[in-house]
Amino acid sequence: MCRHSAADTTAEVFWSACECKYGAHRTASREFARIGPLTRVHHYKGVISMGKLQGKVAVITGGTAGIGLATAKLFVAEGAYVFITGRRKRELDDAVKEIGDNVFGVQGDVADLADLDRLYETVGAKGRIDIVFANAGLAEMAPLESVSEEHLIKYSMSM
Repeated sequence: MCRHSAADTTAEVFWSACECKYGAHRTASREFARIGPLTRVHHYKGVISMGKLQGKVAVITGGTAGIGLATAKLFVAEGAYVFITGRRKRELDDAVKEIGDNVFGVQGDVADLADLDRLYETVGAKGRIDIVFANAGLAEMAPLESVSEEHLIKYSMSM
């Protein structure tokens, strides 16, 4: 039994195979009553490594594809609990399923103040926000000479 899990009587330990940046090894996941989400402890060649974001809460807008999705996966792998946003329910559900543990999807548009309020309330139930990755946004290709003030205002509101 891992000396770290044996010392903590509030944790139930789940062992599983893991293939991460440390290579193939076993991982202990511990469910803490006071924290909630699974806490991963990597065991590799006798070294115990906690993730750099262990216990942090992150919000990633536009987390259903591309850089946002990749960032969400990385943050979860490093120990964070992640809230991702997306406008389309199907893509949001697919992203949550792909990421796996320690993620919650909140459907909404960052340009809609009511959706942002709902996101804030949902994340607030977790207690705090440690990281915000503002990834969502819209863009329209236009020659520089045709860009107007209205154009800039419209697209800066979506960021």
